[in-house]
Amino acid sequence: MSIIIYHNPSCSKSCETLALLENHQIQPQVELYLQKTYSVAELQAIADKLGISDIRQMMRTKDELYKELGLDNPTLSQ
Repeated sequence: MSIIIYHNPSCSKSCETLALLENHQIQPQVELYLQKTYSVAELQAIADKLGISDIRQMMRTKDELYKELGLDNPTLSQ
């Protein structure tokens, strides 16, 4: 089984998760998601694997850009 971690090296939780995996001799495939552009199909496939119906659950909702772009507006479509 292959494990993928969508990693942000600036995020303490992401770093803790990666360290936890590595401490258990698990070498995941590391995706630096902030440096990659994902297609709609790729994002939908990730959401499906996570069992997420609202793509906003994958967003950094505390990020200032999220609010600046108005992505917190519940009337926006996915």
